[in-house]
Amino acid sequence: KIVEISNLNISLIVQNVLSKRIYRPGTHDYYQLSYFTQNGKYFICDNDPMKIEIVDSLNNIYSFNRVKGSLPAVLFVFTSPKEFVCVYEKYFENKNYITKKQTILTVNDHYYPGIHVNTLSEKVFIITHYKFGIDNIAVFYIENEKLISDFNVVLEKLKKEN
Repeated sequence: KIVEISNLNISLIVQNVLSKRIYRPGTHDYYQLSYFTQNGKYFICDNDPMKIEIVDSLNNIYSFNRVKGSLPAVLFVFTSPKEFVCVYEKYFENKNYITKKQTILTVNDHYYPGIHVNTLSEKVFIITHYKFGIDNIAVFYIENEKLISDFNVVLEKLKKEN
């Protein structure tokens, strides 16, 4: 909707407002990543107002998921209910890395009120989609960018084998 509205003939005042950086509200942790929007794009950046370092830009942010307790910081940014990129920092490098776009094949494009990402280990993460209970569980291995889209199916196969 924002893109549609921004493509209309709009006043100079609205154009001026859209050209300003609007930062993600509600966080003041300078050791985490955040984002701002400007001119219809989203920019993932360090959350340090004194030194804005842009990591990547995206056309949309559907869900912004910091992994709690993960050091260095790990961030999963969903651009739709089923597509995401992972931004992370390697120990002692002080540099952010971004994975290629990943797609969870079993999740459709319907609205999901909750996407949660939790740590299984230092390099393995569980992605859970919630909608009236758990709808899908995926597992992502950050080191080689390996995604198991439907972990429930894998578990069912293992049950049948045993």
